[in-house]
Amino acid sequence: MRGILSLPPPPPLLAEDQPQLAKTFIVIVVTVVVIVAIVVEVVVVVVVVVAAAALAVVALVLVLVVVVLVVVVVFVVGVVVVVVVVVISLVVEVVEVLVVHSCAEYPAVGSSISPSIFSSGGKMARMEEVAAAEAGVVVVVVVVVVVVVVVVVVVAVAVVVTASTTPNTVGVIV
Repeated sequence: MRGILSLPPPPPLLAEDQPQLAKTFIVIVVTVVVIVAIVVEVVVVVVVVVAAAALAVVALVLVLVVVVLVVVVVFVVGVVVVVVVVVISLVVEVVEVLVVHSCAEYPAVGSSISPSIFSSGGKMARMEEVAAAEAGVVVVVVVVVVVVVVVVVVVAVAVVVTASTTPNTVGVIV
């Protein structure tokens, strides 16, 4: 008695069936080769996309490094400018005190002989000298600040242009 799951024996292989069997085998082999080629192509595309994304991240990191460097340079230049302005302000104050002191000791020609700094001619002449000295200091400070800002901008642009146009920019930026 035969069971339900038992299969009948295969039919005998006839000579006329062999070419059809070869064709079927070729179709199977070609199908497998095509499927493997598609899988390899998909893997290559995924690897290329991941590599491009990694390069984009590296480029973004490099741009951020440049931006951070520019911000640090601008901050340092700002601190230097503030220190320079404070020092110049102190110098102006000292010059003003010295001028007022000399005004008290040596009144201007035509003023009263009184050593008071409130003498009319001496005070006005000396205060005009102080105002002229302060205006000169302000002009120098403005020129220094403009020059520093221009230098910082030129250096920042040069770094960004160099980093964006040079291959292997890690060595250029770091």
